[in-house]
Amino acid sequence: VGYANVSGRSLGNRIYLGFVALQTRDISFSCLYWVFTENLRMFLRNTLGKEDKSLTKAEILGVNMIAGGISGGLAGMITLPLDVVKNRRQIFPEEYIHRHSLEIIYTIGKKEGIKKLYTGIVYRIAKVSTTCSTILAMYELILDSLRRNKILA
Repeated sequence: VGYANVSGRSLGNRIYLGFVALQTRDISFSCLYWVFTENLRMFLRNTLGKEDKSLTKAEILGVNMIAGGISGGLAGMITLPLDVVKNRRQIFPEEYIHRHSLEIIYTIGKKEGIKKLYTGIVYRIAKVSTTCSTILAMYELILDSLRRNKILA
C-alpha cells in the first residue's frame, strides 16, 4: 500500500485498521440491499401483473433499474455511519481502534451531532444507487438472454 497523507497523518498500513468496520458495513449493506431489492422487484412485477418469464427486455431493465437503485440508496444511507467509523479508525487509530463500532457511532452522534454520521451522504447514495441499478439490470438481462437462448435452464 502506498502512503497517503490526510490531515498531516501518514496512513501507510493504517489502511487496514478499518477492515472490520468495512466488512461490517459491506455485510450489512448486502443484507439490506437484497431484502429491499427482492421485495421491490416482487412489488413492481405484481404492479405490472406479470411473472418473471413473461417480462419483456424493457420491463426487465425497468424493474431491475428501479429496484436496484432504490434499494442501493436505502441500504447505502442506513450503513453510512459504519463508513464514517471505518474512516475514523483509519485516520485516528489511537482514538478509535480499541472501541466497538456502536460505541464510536454513539460518541460521534453525541459529541459532533447526528449530521456527522452522514457526512458524504449525497455522494454515497448517488454512487451506490447508480452502481446497484446498473449491475442488477445488466445481470438480469444477460441471465434472461441466456435462458431464452436455452444456454441456461
